Amino acid sequence: MDVDTADRKKPTVVVALATQMDCQLLADVIERQCRFQVAACPINSTSALCAIQQNRPDLVLISPCLEDATRSGLQVAKAVHASGTNSRIVVLIGTEEREIVLESFRCGARGVLTVNDSSQDLCKCMAAVLRGDIWVRSTHLAYLVEAVAQTGASVFFDLRNRRALTQCEDEILHCLAAGLTNRQIGSRLKVPENQIRKYISGMLQKAGMSSRAELALHAPPRWSRSIKDEGSNVPEQELGS
Repeated sequence: MDVDTADRKKPTVVVALATQMDCQLLADVIERQCRFQVAACPINSTSALCAIQQNRPDLVLISPCLEDATRSGLQVAKAVHASGTNSRIVVLIGTEEREIVLESFRCGARGVLTVNDSSQDLCKCMAAVLRGDIWVRSTHLAYLVEAVAQTGASVFFDLRNRRALTQCEDEILHCLAAGLTNRQIGSRLKVPENQIRKYISGMLQKAGMSSRAELALHAPPRWSRSIKDEGSNVPEQELGS
């Protein structure tokens, strides 16, 4: 069936879940509320790879397990990421298990959602990933920061080598690494929330990054640990740009 001109202008997404019913239900939500055009709804790894190759979608929304095998969705994500296509990946997980979250990002995901997230969060995540940002819940960010700290990976660097951070920016980065929201950072530093947003925007420009999640992942690991040791509660919400 031909699509109309308006549909041709919409960004496209391939939705790959374990059952046809789940695929179609989610596709309906995406087309009604998120202003994306669903190009295909495959349910196994072979059809998913074929659909992605044929449609070259802007986004791939995929679950870790498809119909054919456990973790087959993550293998598809890994293959798509390795292929160098422009399709950005969002993984829809059914559990908050740390290893599933970490494996999703290792396989090239730019965003991770849970099945319990709202349709509004779904749309926000897809829009953020489409424009090149990383979408990660603060609990998931904590997993990532801890994993990089444990391995001593070279992703960390001293932001002060780019341009000197002010004392306030240094404290804000300290808080971002622990997964605090703008409101919590403002309360901690006695600074209005809207001013915190301005500080973070300036820090992103200094570092040449596009999202607060990237800033947090590039903060020295000792910072995230110190705030956690103080007993701060990590909020259950996203850390998009």
